[in-house]
Amino acid sequence: MYNFIIESVKEKSFKNVKFFVDCDNLLLKKAVEAKPFLIKPNIHEFSRLVDKKFSTTEEAVKSCELFFKDTGINVLMSCGADGAYLVSEHGTFKRECENIPGCMPNGAGDTMLGAFISSYSENVGRCDEKTAMSISLEFSMNYVRDYLIREKEKANNR
Repeated sequence: MYNFIIESVKEKSFKNVKFFVDCDNLLLKKAVEAKPFLIKPNIHEFSRLVDKKFSTTEEAVKSCELFFKDTGINVLMSCGADGAYLVSEHGTFKRECENIPGCMPNGAGDTMLGAFISSYSENVGRCDEKTAMSISLEFSMNYVRDYLIREKEKANNR
């Protein structure tokens, strides 16, 4: 399915369509060739994309900035407990992640990308700090979900 989408956006009729990519490995590399508006890798996926191991999150962010400078593709990178970063023409923006014991990260990146796209649409297509605020929704949504799961488990154990 991703291959079909990537090939489709390479056609002239889709040149003015902004598309957002959340995939890994060869598909991500192929998608980058199609010049998406934004990619949403986690730090490990970005490491594989640029074929470089990072010692620190800061090193990965610098690599994202170079990637943006070279390609013009915005990067929304999630870094687990180190938060998430948006690299765009408006700068580099970080959102902290609250450390929540027992919080499961499953689906966090999907939630973050959905919130980002929604915020981007509402902010008239600006990839800036206001839009980056949506990143905090990722962590809030997971906190609420995990809280509900824990409460249900407590109720079942009574």
